[in-house]
Amino acid sequence: MCVAPRSIEFYTSIQRLHRFTQIIEAGAATGESYLFRGGCYQEQQMLDAAIQDYTKGLEYSGSLDDETIGILYDSRGMCYQRTHRPEQALADSKQAVKHNPTESRAWANLGRTYHSMGNYEEALKAFATCIDINPQDTWVWYFRAQTYEALGQPENIISDVTTLMALDVAKTAILYNTRARAHLALGHYDAVIADCNAGLQPETLERDLEAWALFAVRGWAYFYLGKLEDALADFMDSIRLDQKAAHSRLGIGLVYKAMGAESGA
Repeated sequence: MCVAPRSIEFYTSIQRLHRFTQIIEAGAATGESYLFRGGCYQEQQMLDAAIQDYTKGLEYSGSLDDETIGILYDSRGMCYQRTHRPEQALADSKQAVKHNPTESRAWANLGRTYHSMGNYEEALKAFATCIDINPQDTWVWYFRAQTYEALGQPENIISDVTTLMALDVAKTAILYNTRARAHLALGHYDAVIADCNAGLQPETLERDLEAWALFAVRGWAYFYLGKLEDALADFMDSIRLDQKAAHSRLGIGLVYKAMGAESGA
């Protein structure tokens, strides 16, 4: 939950922040007012301030319903996760699903917390619960795909990303890249090229940092198909966009070696 600086949403968030600050400073604070102001801080990536407000909001637990308490814990837990405090994040995520067990996003965030701690088995359980509650909670499919990637399960990655793309969600370069890597692991080279081509389209490509990864993955597909000139061009483009693309440098070396072997033959 964040907004881009200098965007309309950012300035709207600032206005809301001032409004809730006025309420709190006027002595009319409630658990909800701290929740809403904390949300504004979180949107603006002022995470420590958000944590403080969520903590203050929880001091009003006696006058709050379980749903609101769960949202406070869930929101604070995500701030803890983003500030690399996994134990606090896990404790809050557990409280979030305890108070609000039918909130799919709380289960998704619990799964993300387990994933960040390397507890992939519990992460998958939490993601499965989220999907059982609301299979339309789109990005849980991507979060679970990341866990499958950590476990080296490319078939499941492809399944989850494909499911996500079938839902009403923007087909971003990062999704195509994730699925392309899984296809590469399985030797589905034509599928890799198709996904990378789609990901490199202007309407899906958001940042050059995504482009370098797509060029690199497609380069390996071309290499394994024996299309050395195409592979070399992609590896070169990858390095042009990211000088630290070590796998692309390795690819260039292997392409030149293969070209040398071909010319020697």
